[in-house]
Amino acid sequence: MKKLLLLSLLWLISGCSKENLEKEEQIKTYYEGFKNSDYNQII
Repeated sequence: MKKLLLLSLLWLISGCSKENLEKEEQIKTYYEGFKNSDYNQII
């Protein structure tokens, strides 16, 4: 039972960190497009 709980906790933590990295990349792309006045990149 403890192993299942530990694995579930690790899975939850790793899932959240991956999502944050993807959002971080989206934000970087948005600001690069905004800085370069590339409105297609912003979308």
